[in-house]
Amino acid sequence: IVSTSVENKNVILEEFTGIHCGYCPQGHAIAQGIMDNNLGDVFIINIHTGGYSTPSGSEPDFRTIFGSSIASQSGLVGFPAGTVNRHLFSGMSQGSGTAMSRGDWENASNQVLAQQSYVNVGVEASLNLTTREITVHAEAYYTGDSPENTNLLNVAILQDTTYGYQSSGGSNYNHMHRLVHMVTGQWGEEISTTTNGSFIDKTYTYSIPTIYNNVPVDLKHIKVVAFVSETHQEVISGFGAYPTYTGNITQNDASIIEIKTPDEICENEITPVIKLINTGQANMTSAQFGYRINDEPFQTYNWTGDLAFAESIDVILDPISFTLLTENTIDVIVANPNGVLDENGANNSMSSNFSEAYNCTNRVRLEINPNGSFGLPWTLKDNSGTTIYSGTASGSDMVNETFELTVGECYTFDLTSSFNNGIPGDGYCKIIDSDDYEIFSILGNEFTDNVFTLFKAATVATVNSNKRKEITIYPNPSNSIITVESSFLMSLIKITDISGKVVLSKNINNLYKTK
Repeated sequence: IVSTSVENKNVILEEFTGIHCGYCPQGHAIAQGIMDNNLGDVFIINIHTGGYSTPSGSEPDFRTIFGSSIASQSGLVGFPAGTVNRHLFSGMSQGSGTAMSRGDWENASNQVLAQQSYVNVGVEASLNLTTREITVHAEAYYTGDSPENTNLLNVAILQDTTYGYQSSGGSNYNHMHRLVHMVTGQWGEEISTTTNGSFIDKTYTYSIPTIYNNVPVDLKHIKVVAFVSETHQEVISGFGAYPTYTGNITQNDASIIEIKTPDEICENEITPVIKLINTGQANMTSAQFGYRINDEPFQTYNWTGDLAFAESIDVILDPISFTLLTENTIDVIVANPNGVLDENGANNSMSSNFSEAYNCTNRVRLEINPNGSFGLPWTLKDNSGTTIYSGTASGSDMVNETFELTVGECYTFDLTSSFNNGIPGDGYCKIIDSDDYEIFSILGNEFTDNVFTLFKAATVATVNSNKRKEITIYPNPSNSIITVESSFLMSLIKITDISGKVVLSKNINNLYKTK
């Protein structure tokens, strides 16, 4: 399957990215453009790694055990970053390594594509949908001598078309070219014959799991990329391919691979979204769903459409009402594909959990210590999505605002870091209701670009319920020891002199009384 003629190098563009990287969608578009303009000669491997790839709440975790080491050897100093054949290009390095900023990827790729390669790479794969086993056949042919006595053959498994959160891309961003596994290990399998005329023929098998880091695997969007490197750094050339499918013995088989519901909810009605996949040979044009919440009676939904084998679709079910509990479970069953009995019942059902949003009083206070941040825009929206309060915290100015809300209504608070760097140092953001319960609390190092919370103003705040005012300080004024007493738990005290200068800032570990 590999060419034995002298050819130019192909590009392996390893893109270091993360779901909380605000500029990464620009990098994705640039890399995709390079590949689209050089089909069959450029192959992208998106590697989610670093702090920007750390998920929060229900956000997808696209990290792998391989990404950190690949990124570390590149010497990257910012995101997005990328290496083109892991080569060091003069004047393009982010720092002193092979990692480059997105504006340099096209230039570097054009240089590589113009160079003659001493090794060609071919790859093909087959994927058994019944056993989930992928067989990868990789070949390399040397049309010249390698400067290294040994080279390394690498085989990567990728997944396209995974929808999930992305900063500057929204909650349903299409993630492509995701590295999920390296079949040949961290740095590849050693090739010991690297001279002109050497022919390498390798076959690998790997059982693909149903999920990676709680992210469901869609077998239809799996692909492979193989490449040869001289060392851990210098990639010579590579190639990629989508697998052919085998092992599907059923004609009519509907499968549920994901239930999409909010993590938290404050109403007693939701509209479930189900990812349906056709794992039968016959085109699926209809199916029936049954779904319920908290063991209440099932509700049905009849789907019609046209799904070819291995194709998937998001099915929006009818809204379902239920009794909202602190913790809730939705059960979904799919049946009767094409109006006949499903031939494989093992993949017809799935369950998912979600929680009730926090219930608080209708008087809440917002505290933000920006601690020198350049900009922290925030909004408070009602259940219809209308912004009712908003502002921007920045510099050293504390935000301390109290909001009177409508009892029985749900609200969403959203905090954004304009420069994707969170809140510096000891900065924080809190929302506290009039009973002194923290609805929301986040420290500066706990987020990078955006965070939000949902809550419900469930009860009326009483006149005397603002416990934050129940503080006693004595003696005042004082030039020595002062005592601070409070009826509620305290975590931080700041003392200022008469000019407003902070003379003491003390973490007090939730004491009721301190000196």
